[in-house]
Amino acid sequence: MANWKYVTAPSVCERVIGFSIPDEHEELLIISYEGMHTLKLGEDIVVSHDNNFQEYDLYDPDLGVASYKDRDWPIIGLMGGTPIHRSVHGEELRIDESKQRFTVRLDGKVIFKDIYKNFSGDWIAGTFSTDGNWLILGCPYDFDLIILRRSEIGEQNNSCEATGDNVSSLIRNLIRRCLRI
Repeated sequence: MANWKYVTAPSVCERVIGFSIPDEHEELLIISYEGMHTLKLGEDIVVSHDNNFQEYDLYDPDLGVASYKDRDWPIIGLMGGTPIHRSVHGEELRIDESKQRFTVRLDGKVIFKDIYKNFSGDWIAGTFSTDGNWLILGCPYDFDLIILRRSEIGEQNNSCEATGDNVSSLIRNLIRRCLRI
C-alpha cells in the first residue's frame, strides 16, 4: 500500500490561476494575479517570487503552457489543462468535487483518500508529478494547495485520512490547513 505524506505548503499568493505539473526538476510553478512563484519541492519547500510577470504575461491558456525561465511548464487550473491522473506506478487520482474528496487507487482499490476544502467553490485541479512521487491538488486560493509526496517504507505518514463524513477527520484536516496560514 502506498503511503503519501503531507508536506506543508507555504503561503504563496492570494489567488491562483494555475500551477504546473512537477517534473524531474521537482519544481512547481504557480501563476497568480500577483506574479510567478516557483516552489522547489522537498521536505522543506523553498519559494521564489517574481512579481515582474503575472497573470497571462507568460502563460498561454490556449496552449496550456507557461514559458518561464527558459522552460515550458504545462499548466492546469482555471483554464483546464492536461493533468497526469495515472502515475507511472499505475495509481489513479480521482477527485470528487461534489464531496470535496480525492482518492488514489491502484488496481481498482483505494490506497489513499482524504478530503479537501475549496473555499472559492470554483475550479479544482490535481496531478501526479511526471515521476509519480508527488501529488498536487490546487484550488484558486493558495491556502487550498495540497502537496503530498510518496513516503519511504517505514516513514511515518501524517495524513488525516478521511473515513466517510467522520467529524474528527474533518476537524483534523481543517486544523492542518489553518496551521499552514
